[in-house]
Amino acid sequence: MRHLSDESRYMRFMGFTRELSPQLLDRATHPVPGRELQLIVVAGEGDAETIVAGARYAADASGDCEFAVTVLDEWRRLGLARRLLDTLIRRAQMRGFTRMTGYVLATNTGMLALARRMGFVQVPSREDPTVRVVRRDLTTGPMRVAGR
Repeated sequence: MRHLSDESRYMRFMGFTRELSPQLLDRATHPVPGRELQLIVVAGEGDAETIVAGARYAADASGDCEFAVTVLDEWRRLGLARRLLDTLIRRAQMRGFTRMTGYVLATNTGMLALARRMGFVQVPSREDPTVRVVRRDLTTGPMRVAGR
């Protein structure tokens, strides 16, 4: 959180959040096996070790799963988000989830473009016109991603 720019925090949490609440921090660091998966990308070693990207999915009330991806600003455009999302999709398929959903700000054109390339369909949110819902059917086989 502390290494994300204000814009990145806004894009990820859809608000101006400086710190995770104790509940969100606990949820992020203690995923429920079988229902949640948390991935991180670490750069550096020892005291210089830093988390540069993270992604997660969590089962929702319908039995499908919701995803989120975050990459530090200086680590963008290296393919980390694509690789993390691809891993989330494959692991969710292995767990038997049938659909993956994400909530993306309409101004987050990078994530919307990535979701489209990864086979997600975009629909407007019924609750918030500034948010787009992206959904992907997970019952189809693995998909080749453009540019791979």
